[in-house]
Amino acid sequence: MTQATPIIGANKSGLTYRQEDNDGKQALLNHHKGSGAPSYAEAGMIWLDDSATPWLLKAYDGADWIVLGAVNATANTFLPYAGTAALRLLNHASDTGSANAYAVAPSPAITAYATGQVVTLKPVNANTGASTLNVNSLGTKNIKMPDGSALPSGMISASGVYALMYDGTNFVLMNPATVINWLLARGTTLASASTVDIGAADSDYVEISGTTTITSLGSATARNHVWVRFQGALTLTHNATSLVLPTGANITTAAGDVAEFVRISGSNWQCLGYVPISGKPVAAIARADLPAGSIIQTVSATYASNADLTTTIPLDDTIPQITEGTEVVTVSITPTSASSMIEVSFCAFGSASAAAVLIAALFKDTGSNALQVSTMVAGGGSLPDCISLTYFENAANTSARTYRIRVGLNSGTCRLNGTLTSRMFGGAAAAYIIAREIKG
Repeated sequence: MTQATPIIGANKSGLTYRQEDNDGKQALLNHHKGSGAPSYAEAGMIWLDDSATPWLLKAYDGADWIVLGAVNATANTFLPYAGTAALRLLNHASDTGSANAYAVAPSPAITAYATGQVVTLKPVNANTGASTLNVNSLGTKNIKMPDGSALPSGMISASGVYALMYDGTNFVLMNPATVINWLLARGTTLASASTVDIGAADSDYVEISGTTTITSLGSATARNHVWVRFQGALTLTHNATSLVLPTGANITTAAGDVAEFVRISGSNWQCLGYVPISGKPVAAIARADLPAGSIIQTVSATYASNADLTTTIPLDDTIPQITEGTEVVTVSITPTSASSMIEVSFCAFGSASAAAVLIAALFKDTGSNALQVSTMVAGGGSLPDCISLTYFENAANTSARTYRIRVGLNSGTCRLNGTLTSRMFGGAAAAYIIAREIKG
């Protein structure tokens, strides 16, 4: 202890006076270090209390000694305090309690709970449900989640270090072990009804049971953003103000469907997203919403026969006519929009009785002139080869139309889907025609 002896009282020798003067100077240098408060305390005096470990640096306010911080002479560290009666910054200690009933004893000891106190602890056990904390035997306080709810299981693990702040009533766990799991921890299942008050749910994720039609999600304001999973088939009733659904129409749920709702105001909710368990869209995408180039519809037909085709198509500079060749396959399509494009494609393989030119011509309805023509040089009866064509045109209107393929040699006999004597590939290589409507 190095504290001053006041130089007052009876006359003293020069040696005594000098000693007391040196003690006073030494006391100033080491902040009146000692295990007891200086008897000559004056407002504003600083005292280094070494009565315990760590030492405490204190200031006298004229009535009480205020703790300014802790000095650890072993670790050579200083931890400042904020407040008067109790430590209001970090107080760390290892847990000495049990699962769900935690206890710590920081040193220097906290003498009273104060709003804003932060305690850090390293638990021995993970929590399995609602939990409490007792600091320096000051009394048990409930531990709450940041939203004020009781601790779910798994929010404190034995391998972590946790910070808890006293809010005047409870300790609030500021760094739950599994924040995402907590946010999405399933709450109490709500029964379907005309009004299901999801804003009063005990979690941001709830399930709704039953099949009763829902027309409102309630006005409770405890929660403003809720994920909902439906356990059965029911009707969500669209309302442009109070229950806004993505489709602008009612939705029939299925077991396993998930929806995300956010409160707009009062009892007005909007569904930000709806994910059916089937993986299918909630509603079909309207044609008007498809990008240009999208295929709106496709129709097709095949010709699988291997019969003699004897009607010829002239190999000259005239447009093939609908009376020439043999019609082998047709396809009909009705456009949904006059602005669409129509694509028609044909593919086949065939053989000829002798070296000749196989001709395929595309016609529409009863039009006399071919729209598109393709040719193939046939190598002989046992050497089939491929012929194909593709044609595009504007739909122009929404009337039904039939596209026709006529095939013939410039001379002689031909067959499709094989040789001149038999079919090949069991019909799996049948000639085909495809018509597609493409958004313009």
